[in-house]
Amino acid sequence: MSDKVHQVRFEPVGVEMDVMEGETVLDAAFRQGISLMHGCKEGQCSSCKSLLIDGDIELLKYSTFALPDYQKETPPRRPKWISGFSSGTGVPT
Repeated sequence: MSDKVHQVRFEPVGVEMDVMEGETVLDAAFRQGISLMHGCKEGQCSSCKSLLIDGDIELLKYSTFALPDYQKETPPRRPKWISGFSSGTGVPT
């Protein structure tokens, strides 16, 4: 992991946290004592599915049950569904 830090903000509650380069959002939340909805920690169950309002994220391996293609592909400038944003499968970029 490098020293680069990403800022993640959860709306509408306004909770902010730092995510280290290469760290998943869920791991960062656990490290900082922030409780996020999750189930399997692998992108399989969809309990962590979230909307990405702004920024980019690298989706690691996940199930198309949790995030079907039709939800992943959204028009530009609109929030998009992502699986694992708050689980073990989403890494901010």
